[in-house]
Amino acid sequence: RWIANPENPLTARVAVNHIWARHFHEPIVDPVYDFGRNGGQPRFPELLDWLAVEFMESGWSMKHVHRLIVTSAAYRRDAETFPNNHANARIDPDNHFLWRTQPRRMEAEVIRDSLLQTAGQIDSAIGGKELSNSLAESSRRRSVYFETFPEVGGENAFVALFDAPDPCDCYQRSESMVPQQALALTNSRLSLNQSRLLAQSLTQRLGAAQSTDDPFIAVAFERILSRSPSDEERRTCRAFLESQRKIYLGENLKQLAAKRPKNTAPASSDPLIRSRESLIQALFSHNEFVTIR
Repeated sequence: RWIANPENPLTARVAVNHIWARHFHEPIVDPVYDFGRNGGQPRFPELLDWLAVEFMESGWSMKHVHRLIVTSAAYRRDAETFPNNHANARIDPDNHFLWRTQPRRMEAEVIRDSLLQTAGQIDSAIGGKELSNSLAESSRRRSVYFETFPEVGGENAFVALFDAPDPCDCYQRSESMVPQQALALTNSRLSLNQSRLLAQSLTQRLGAAQSTDDPFIAVAFERILSRSPSDEERRTCRAFLESQRKIYLGENLKQLAAKRPKNTAPASSDPLIRSRESLIQALFSHNEFVTIR
């Protein structure tokens, strides 16, 4: 009763601070795990108290607070890059006052699930037993169903590269950018499989236009990056596809396909589709694919 008493604002303040941090990636009071006299001062004390009161008066409804945040002007602001001489950039270069949306990399599990979802391969079934991490690159199940524990083997290798959750410290997720992440998106069995499956699927979907590059480039950008390619990107992709086809025409693709690594999807023996598999793989490595804007 004392913890949830309206006369004790600490509980509501801590709760809304956590919720805010999940949406904006930075809490109002930092650090999120040490709320009190030993922690930092709130950046927006009036906002913290207003959200805390809303939380209590709504019957302690987290859904109400989530809805308030995601429908706010602060949450829906533009994430475009502004010039350094922009008035707000000069006053608040680190965006402490939320004058723009701060682009963030997706969480590790979301990246894995996005690869499967984009290729149309994800298993969206709800529930089921916990899965071994050894199946992470071959299974179509969502990442939430894989085991996580602090001992060795408690996280799958792909997710670990993108800052897997710490089962002993769940307050706030870390975010890093290291070269191994790009290598995983380029060379992992998961990325390779989904690239091949998606390239073959999009080519079939194009029907009569499947033999020309521009329609494929357009549909690949829309599917993976959720936008159309620029003229420069279209030219670059066209040149890339042509160069890849020249390489593959000089190789025995059927022989290469027979030597593919275990548990990988079969690569196409058609140089046209094989070059498109390479383009899809490159787009999966694009910064925009792994960034929430």
